[in-house]
Amino acid sequence: ILQRNAESWEEVASYGPLAPPAVSSLCEATLNRGDALQLNGSGHEWLACRTQYHRQVNGAVAVWRRPRPQAWSREELSLIEAVAEQIGIVWAQVTVQQELI
Repeated sequence: ILQRNAESWEEVASYGPLAPPAVSSLCEATLNRGDALQLNGSGHEWLACRTQYHRQVNGAVAVWRRPRPQAWSREELSLIEAVAEQIGIVWAQVTVQQELI
């Protein structure tokens, strides 16, 4: 999970080995998309979706896996979009909380 700062992406949560440096470029590519983005590269299959609150992008969720014969399923696409929607709300709440402290 990456958070969007003024000019860069900051990794704020991860599981397993860290993503290759290309993950920032992948997240940047999500900025102009409302749906999940699927890409292949760096020996991985990528799935990413921006997070937002009141139409303001505040981060991205990205997952990757080793290449498989089957594409990402519609359920996986729907899941990452739903998770990204919830994380966008959380980022907004955390930002407000930090401003109050």
